[in-house]
Amino acid sequence: AIDAGAGVGRVTKHILLKRYDCVQLVEADSGWSKRSKTYLGRKRAARCTFTCSRIEELDQDSDDTTSIDLVWLQWTLQYLTDADAVETLQNLAARLILRTG
Repeated sequence: AIDAGAGVGRVTKHILLKRYDCVQLVEADSGWSKRSKTYLGRKRAARCTFTCSRIEELDQDSDDTTSIDLVWLQWTLQYLTDADAVETLQNLAARLILRTG
């Protein structure tokens, strides 16, 4: 799962890590990204990867997120231009695992 615009990691801690083995926290602000490791605690943080990047600048060919089941976007798209929001959603959607059956 990806928590885009993760902030301190509340959604990751209380929702995503209860359902997923690994979560990638993406946060543009390096201060929030550092605080999230403390907030999550050592055990939870070990199950996470931390990316300090704007969501529209994520590399869609990145090795650390080649396949994901879920993208959590909360309070982030409003800060993007319409064109950047569309491109970001398309890039994130391309990483999703297709589930059938």
